[in-house]
Amino acid sequence: MVPVTRTVACRSTKDDRDERVRTHTTARLNGNASAEWQHQAHGDAHLGGPQQTGGFSEAVAETMLQSRRASSRKQYEVYLIKWRNFCDKRHCDKVYTTVNIALDFLQSLFDVKPRLSYSTINTARSALSSYITIIGSQYPFGSHRDVKIFMKGVFNINPPVAKYAEMWDPNQVLAFLRTWSPTESLTLKKLTLKLAMLILLTTGQRCHTLTLLSLDDMVVKDKHIAFYVKGLFKQSRPGYKNPVIILKEYPLDRSLCVFTYMKTYIKLTESIRDQEQKEVFLTYQRPHHPPSRDTISRWIKLVLKYSGIDITAYTAHSVRGASTSMAKLAGLPVEDILGMAGWSKENTFSKFYDRPIRSASKFAETVLGGSALLS
Repeated sequence: MVPVTRTVACRSTKDDRDERVRTHTTARLNGNASAEWQHQAHGDAHLGGPQQTGGFSEAVAETMLQSRRASSRKQYEVYLIKWRNFCDKRHCDKVYTTVNIALDFLQSLFDVKPRLSYSTINTARSALSSYITIIGSQYPFGSHRDVKIFMKGVFNINPPVAKYAEMWDPNQVLAFLRTWSPTESLTLKKLTLKLAMLILLTTGQRCHTLTLLSLDDMVVKDKHIAFYVKGLFKQSRPGYKNPVIILKEYPLDRSLCVFTYMKTYIKLTESIRDQEQKEVFLTYQRPHHPPSRDTISRWIKLVLKYSGIDITAYTAHSVRGASTSMAKLAGLPVEDILGMAGWSKENTFSKFYDRPIRSASKFAETVLGGSALLS
């Protein structure tokens, strides 16, 4: 175990260096844990600089790192790489720094043309806050008063705009899915794509949810299948209760019955499923294995494309907004929509997902056209 020293501030001139450089000694590190890796654990736990800690074991530091989801760490790493390059060019310490230097970095991102969105800059802020220690401050970088003022400025200069002004009509996708029937005639690929889309449309869930569905969590009843998911949803937190994913029978149209297609899919995949594979979905190409979230997103975009939806304008995640917006348009109480989608606040639905359905915008033209025919 070796003591690690850190040098702080930018080395612009010798005089500045003599006045501004400070040395911090971290706690001794175990095994193969690096100083910066250990510091990320300190930062994530908001314990202040390593000079204030007694030093964590590698096991404890690794557990603390798990306070950030893998998706968040992957997203943060994009900006942490940019931060390290920024510091290398300015000869600055990457971990121990000042608010001024860190804000200069955020400003350099914001100055890129076209301007990055408020959300993007805010993600970069969160990434830095999880990684750096501000010298002489008791607050994490993201909570510093000057940082909050800076972010308000970013908001005012480049206000966030809704990703979608309107949503595609789910009826367009459903009309296409009807052509993929009956179940017995479908290839594994078509059955997989249709089932994935039907689940998202009838539950309002994310693509990620499909990766969490497990045979071990499945309860089959006469007219529905329920999944009591044990994995982590994006909105999961201490005290949060995962929504039960229920796939109900739809006798009015068997070609759109998600209950029927799920039973068919499970039976069809029995012969290609290893005993250890408890995930419901498997890739339809060999070797068959549980798909990633990105793979499922590609499946959904394929169905959108086949249905005539512009996939250059709409992502796979748009299914969540399209299904919940249609549910509201059809008169389903907002409380039921929130419960099914797993939202705790109506503001989340209204701000990010509730949009006019594209076909519904033709109401006025239809009425006017009908009036013209009657005159």
